Amino acid sequence: MYKFIIKLADLKIYIHCHYQYCFNMCQDYIVNDKDYDFKISTNEDELLKEKKDFDKFDIGYIESLTVYRLIAEKIPLYNRFLMHGAVITYNQIGLMFIAPSGTGKSTHIRLWKKYFGKHVEIINGDKPILSIENNKVYAYGTPWCGKEKWQKNKKTVLNAICFIEQGKNNTIDKINIDQHIVSLIKEVYLSTDSSSINHIFNCLDTLIQNVSFYKLTCDISQNAVKSSFEALTHLSFNDSKIDK
Repeated sequence: MYKFIIKLADLKIYIHCHYQYCFNMCQDYIVNDKDYDFKISTNEDELLKEKKDFDKFDIGYIESLTVYRLIAEKIPLYNRFLMHGAVITYNQIGLMFIAPSGTGKSTHIRLWKKYFGKHVEIINGDKPILSIENNKVYAYGTPWCGKEKWQKNKKTVLNAICFIEQGKNNTIDKINIDQHIVSLIKEVYLSTDSSSINHIFNCLDTLIQNVSFYKLTCDISQNAVKSSFEALTHLSFNDSKIDK
């Protein structure tokens, strides 16, 4: 039995879980505090039932996903929501890449790290939390970060969101998100609570008004990075500091 408080997306969350896996993965976010915004508790009997359906997964891993799902149900009431994607910063410019699993999102981020080294910081590789504060959109790192374990307990202003798809040519275009709204919503965790859903869609309205959206078709070459870098940062690839 594990009881601890994490600070996640500037919220203090009391977690009561049964297995060490979740406790271990949350180490970078645990705070020594008594006050909290809300509490999450898992049910061991329900976890054991779920384990039968997903026998290839460790029960501790299953519990960690359950904890995050329960958190995702609560945070819309605090103008926050879970979104599937990877968030990086380049010299404080916050960028989010979205793509179906296996499409090349992680590969493209590795290319940014290859060419820009320490100038690129990966905030979260898979399941960041987005928040709305004073009509600005922020992305937060979380312990739930994909198989690469890319995460930082940090936040960044989110400047742009880029949808990635594989292709033989490297092209990137700024898009009207109204025409791609289904693709955007598919990446958002939608709560089962109607009140929370209303909060999520209010957050999405602010997101759409304050963040630029792009569609990148790319391979895994330097030209792929050049295309996305220049469009997303409005800087020259050749004039930027590239790590050799």
